[in-house]
Amino acid sequence: MNSKHTDRHGRRHILAVSRWRFLAIVVGVLLPMTWGGAAGLASAGDGGAAGAETSKPKSIERADAIATLRTQIETELERAGGSWESWAASLETFRDQLSVATSGRWPWTTHRDFRFQGAAVQLLRRDRVRGGNESVDPAEAIVHLDRQLRARGIDLIVMFVPDKVAVYPDYLVREPMPEMPVTIQMRRLMHELTTRDVEVIDLYTLYARFRAADPDTDLYYDRDSHWLNTGARLAADQIAQRLARYDFAQEARGPARYRLEPHERTDGAKADHILRVLQVDSDRQYSDVPRSPVIITGDSFSMYNMHLGGHLSAHVAHRLNMPVSFICREGLGPDLPVELARRHREGRFLEGRRVVVWTFVGRHLERGRWVKLDLPDRPALAQVDLHRLPATGRIASMAAPPDDPRTAVYTDYVRTVHLKDLKDDAGNVLGDGQAVVRVLAMRDRRHLPPATWRADQEVKLRLSSWNRFEGRFGTVETGSLPDEQVELTLPLFWGERIELNDQDAAEDESTEQRDR
Repeated sequence: MNSKHTDRHGRRHILAVSRWRFLAIVVGVLLPMTWGGAAGLASAGDGGAAGAETSKPKSIERADAIATLRTQIETELERAGGSWESWAASLETFRDQLSVATSGRWPWTTHRDFRFQGAAVQLLRRDRVRGGNESVDPAEAIVHLDRQLRARGIDLIVMFVPDKVAVYPDYLVREPMPEMPVTIQMRRLMHELTTRDVEVIDLYTLYARFRAADPDTDLYYDRDSHWLNTGARLAADQIAQRLARYDFAQEARGPARYRLEPHERTDGAKADHILRVLQVDSDRQYSDVPRSPVIITGDSFSMYNMHLGGHLSAHVAHRLNMPVSFICREGLGPDLPVELARRHREGRFLEGRRVVVWTFVGRHLERGRWVKLDLPDRPALAQVDLHRLPATGRIASMAAPPDDPRTAVYTDYVRTVHLKDLKDDAGNVLGDGQAVVRVLAMRDRRHLPPATWRADQEVKLRLSSWNRFEGRFGTVETGSLPDEQVELTLPLFWGERIELNDQDAAEDESTEQRDR
């Protein structure tokens, strides 16, 4: 983790912090790391004392958090000339250089051979976020979910995870760096949300301050776009501070339920010194629970090191001294309202919850499809338990096809398909003749036939209840249907194709054997 890059590029940071503020920054970053004792980053090497009492995260009240961030961004705006237009104008030279730096073939030439994501770079060219195709404004979607949850007595906390290029823009565009943050679009979105009474965690400023205080400790992998465990633990600490104000967090204080154990992994270029979260009483790896007052949600960032018990929600649980619920999927961000609504329709998922923490990496604001969705109050859908039932149907609509395998963010893709005229082998109509089916459309960066399906095409599938396959495919990126209401009104199945060529049939047979 300690890569020796102490040149002027490695020391520059996005906020261009002046010297007189440097001491305050160091204090502001390093002191929170020590609040947790063994839970903090300062004592990461000892793995945590199994019998030590869990420390109390600093409690940050909701109104104070919202007002503080709003004031901070308004101060930045004043320093930029008093308008978003003047702030954007100060970034023109940077953006020109950004275009030059990314005009060649990917991976682009960067300091220390850092690799940056194309969608993340594209976001830096925006003055404000706009969402993907056919999206509503992301701010409108976020505010709408906040109001929907609040009507049910549930608070929403939003945390945007900075893309790597947002923290290290000087690794791509060297000199000169602008005085104002290059992430104007994120500052503008966060400001709008705070003016509309939505609570936001500002990791952008935290990471910039961390980099200024400790320029030799990286927050991201070199070749991978994801954060190192250090970045995840910093984020978890911020979440725990916000949750510390709730009664359930105060009641959880006491003898430590979890301890930390060092572990190491690498992306082939950089070691990641991970802290695994283990249960004190059994020494087993931490496991999220289905029912908790806290729901942590996230994309592939929050999932990182989940197989080791070192992921985001594990470290939140360690800091709170209580387990949490976790919803995760590659690319999950814009799709969260649909996912919450579907789960609630099927099993009263939101009952008894107090807080939803919505986390996702910033680039999803550029490529995701955002919707304003009302959470359902109707009774749960009746679920039909099927396993490998042969059926035919005609495609009514589909999620977008997977990305080009050469540039896709993720290696696999599950496509969501709305089928009509659904019948079994005997020609009997199944249910009301409609269903939503998820089917594997890309595996190991290779497109499968569902990637090229078209509307009104007839397909033959073996249908199984989605809950039989959710454990295996539930965290794989899956697109959403053009009409999100369809997913909330029809049963959800997993589909395997019938009448395949020999190679694809062998792959499906292998899948079946693994799932037995």
